[in-house]
Amino acid sequence: MAKLYLPAAINLSEPVAGLRPPCEPGGTILLAEDDPSLRRMISQVLVSSGYVVLEAKNGMVALEIAKRHHDGIAAVVTDIGMPQMGGIELVKQLELVCPEARIVYMSGFSEDIALVNECVRGGALFLVKPFPLREFVKKLADLIGKSRTSEMLSAANRVATNTSHSRCAQSGTAEAKES
Repeated sequence: MAKLYLPAAINLSEPVAGLRPPCEPGGTILLAEDDPSLRRMISQVLVSSGYVVLEAKNGMVALEIAKRHHDGIAAVVTDIGMPQMGGIELVKQLELVCPEARIVYMSGFSEDIALVNECVRGGALFLVKPFPLREFVKKLADLIGKSRTSEMLSAANRVATNTSHSRCAQSGTAEAKES
C-alpha cells in the first residue's frame, strides 16, 4: 500500500499562482483515479488551469465516459493501480475509442522498471506520486502542446499538398487551353 502525502488543506476555488502553464491549454482531460480526495484535488488543479475535466473512479467508468466524449478528449490522466480496470488496460481499450488522446500515467510505485518502460512507450508520461502540481500542469500542457503542434503540422502538410495538386491541375488545364 502506497502512502500519499497531501497538504492538510488546499483551496483551489481561485487559480493557484504559478499553476497556469505558459500557453492557454484548453482541452478536455479524462481523469481516472480511485482515491476520491486525490481525484478531486487533481481535478480542481486542472480546472483552475483552464481544462475541462471528466472524472472517473476507475478504468471501467473512464472507458464509458470516453465512449461518450471520444472526439473531445485531449489527454487521459490515469492511475495505474485501480479496482475493476487499471490504467494500463484502460489505455489499451482507449486506443480504439480515442487514439489521439495523450496519456499520463500516475503511480505510487516506480520500482518496477519494466512497468515504467511499458507505460512510457509511445510518448506517454509517467509521474510518481506524490508529484509537484506545478510540474504536473506544465508537463501536461507540454504533452498536449506537442500533440496540437503535430496535428497542426499534419493539417498544414495536407493543405499544402492539396493546394499543390490543385495548382498543378489548374496549370495543366490552362496549358491545355492555350495549345
